[in-house]
Amino acid sequence: MNPTDKPSGEAAILSDKSSFKEVVNETCNRLWDRRVQYSIRRIREMEDALKTLELELDLMIKDNEF
Repeated sequence: MNPTDKPSGEAAILSDKSSFKEVVNETCNRLWDRRVQYSIRRIREMEDALKTLELELDLMIKDNEF
């Protein structure tokens, strides 16, 4: 069989299944990577918000000191 020939019969089905599996695996990996990136971004946003709240609390405490 030449590299340019298409597989026939059962070989074609196995090739199609493995190609489909590779596409599904790659898609799942990319989705997982995006989910991780989104989670990291959200964590950073929450850390920034927490820092702001801590600073505001510190100012409130200092304002109420005698």
